[in-house]
Amino acid sequence: MSQLLAKGADYTFTKLPESREWFRLLSGTVNTLHDLEIEASLIGNLGPIGKLAKGIDGFFYLKKSIEDVEVVVFKGQRLYQVRDKDTLFELFNATVKFTGDTLAAFKWFAVFGGVAVLSPYAKTFGYVKNACSVWAAFVAIKENVEMVHSKCKSADLDREAKMMEGTALAVISVCSLWLNGVGGLSSYVGIETFIERGLDYPKPWTFNSVIILSNVTSIATNIAKS
Repeated sequence: MSQLLAKGADYTFTKLPESREWFRLLSGTVNTLHDLEIEASLIGNLGPIGKLAKGIDGFFYLKKSIEDVEVVVFKGQRLYQVRDKDTLFELFNATVKFTGDTLAAFKWFAVFGGVAVLSPYAKTFGYVKNACSVWAAFVAIKENVEMVHSKCKSADLDREAKMMEGTALAVISVCSLWLNGVGGLSSYVGIETFIERGLDYPKPWTFNSVIILSNVTSIATNIAKS
């Protein structure tokens, strides 16, 4: 227990402040307080912090996009060597992830970066990015559920740790599916479409609460792995 607390303290004071999870957690918390109509003066003070955190969070996509290029190139080279179905699927997944992260970076430049030429396409970038994230979430859920299932039947020394990690990653992927799938769909069709069909429009706090859950789970996973 003391070792876990030491790892948690070390991660909190060294890696967490510069991580994407910290900025998303901050943004999600501030927005949830706003959605639940917590005391107005508090929101007035925290509002700019939430917007800043969201802007910084979006900037992380540029870094992710650059990292994705290396993965796509590596998978492409591997496919050229082995030419099998599994590697082709891996290349496709890597390409989808690269596309989503790159378009998210473009959206950031359009909305926060002041690049006027990209501004008319900001919503389109967001919609395509959401579609890519939904695909990536489905793939991640499948892979992590399979990993937990295989470890459940194994006698490996890291069995419990890997099962916990796989479960946590599956939870994060389900959160991503909600945020990008349901959230993206509701943003695309609009509130009016939900009302016309007699459906309840998802409350804003549900999305921000899922952001908090996703990033708390991610932080806990990172601490356990550190």
